[in-house]
Amino acid sequence: MSHSDEIKKLITINERRLQKLMEQQASFGPLHTPPHVLLEIEDTQTELQRLQTQLETLENRSIAEPTLEHYIYYLRQAAGDDSNAIQERRAAFADELTKLLAHLERLIKQAIPT
Repeated sequence: MSHSDEIKKLITINERRLQKLMEQQASFGPLHTPPHVLLEIEDTQTELQRLQTQLETLENRSIAEPTLEHYIYYLRQAAGDDSNAIQERRAAFADELTKLLAHLERLIKQAIPT
């Protein structure tokens, strides 16, 4: 199970928990809801927000992270490539490597000497 799947499972569990707590609150009424139910509702809402933020961050990072296959594509030479196509592919590869370097620098939060 991936990390994002685990977070999604926790979100589902907390949503179910919040639903039951809200049902309890509705059955007691706004003036007679015990304080522990109100506190549990607040805590569960806070946890849901934290998990949803964590999932969004993880999914955004997953989309932004380059893959090795992505870079290998630029190095591959197809049969029949002319010199212009090879030069374009090499330039694109160099550009992608620059993006990868910037990504790695963001991850380690310091500059990488080139």
